[in-house]
Amino acid sequence: MLEKTQGIVVHSFPYSNSSIIAYIFTRNYGMQAFLVNGVRKAKPRFSISLFQPLTPVELVMYIKQTTSLRRLKEIQYSEIFKDIPSNPVKSSVALFISEILYRSLHDSDCQKDLFDFTMRSLSCFDLLTDSYSSFHHFFLVRLMRYLGFYPNADSYSPGFVFNLISGSYHAAGLSGPYYSNSETASLLYRFQQSEIDNFTSIQMTALQKSTLLQTLIDYYSYHLPNPIHIRSYEVLQEVFEK
Repeated sequence: MLEKTQGIVVHSFPYSNSSIIAYIFTRNYGMQAFLVNGVRKAKPRFSISLFQPLTPVELVMYIKQTTSLRRLKEIQYSEIFKDIPSNPVKSSVALFISEILYRSLHDSDCQKDLFDFTMRSLSCFDLLTDSYSSFHHFFLVRLMRYLGFYPNADSYSPGFVFNLISGSYHAAGLSGPYYSNSETASLLYRFQQSEIDNFTSIQMTALQKSTLLQTLIDYYSYHLPNPIHIRSYEVLQEVFEK
């Protein structure tokens, strides 16, 4: 049985001398793993460029319930980003987001709203010409809504701190490894109130960006089934420090 769907390539790695395993977040079937044969040959059937992180694709897949690895009949670009692949800052952000998705969406069910949000956000990100250095902060905050552990914004008041375990804001004076400072809590709340067309108005220093990002990663680790270590995080930090 064949099924056609849109997808976003999230992660891929070599499987043999000529093949790869590709994880693709599909609109109709959630995250799926594909065995792609011959893609690393001199004249492959499918170009290896199709399997770069966050590449939007349209694919025809074989549906076979007896195996966890799918097969592709066809795959092509559904949208070609102009700036993300060539802009070193944007490509570093894309790599970071793809790793977050890879570690958050394993064996996910169909999540069309999340897929549409991701595609819409990436398309806007590709078109931004400036003030995009906080896109990954915005994306991580919004992604939590779809993953089921979105912070309780109604509990916020100015000067409050954020509790990473409860996902709510508390009066200042509480401290410890599970609490942010009030400045980070304020920035988190502002991103919760923002949209894709106005998040760039939130101004942060390099230190504030770094602290908020670490807080978000810690929050993900507490609320996903397994703690996460984002390998691309260090690369991203180096890019924004230059």
